[in-house]
Amino acid sequence: TLCVDRVSVGQEPACVKTCPTGAIHFGTKKEMLELAEQRVAKLKARGYEHAGVYNPEGVGGTHVMYVLHHA
Repeated sequence: TLCVDRVSVGQEPACVKTCPTGAIHFGTKKEMLELAEQRVAKLKARGYEHAGVYNPEGVGGTHVMYVLHHA
């Protein structure tokens, strides 16, 4: 439910706040795309030349974005 009670008062969803590895993020689509592109750049710098963001425009995008080491 994305914790509407928490988000409506400016807090992060519980899953984001408690994720032990920091792998879950929450924000606007623009913020998430910026973060994803930063991660792709880091992967490419580490030798993953085919890294990319899975967020297909042809279906109107998705509610979830994935950073893949081989997109």
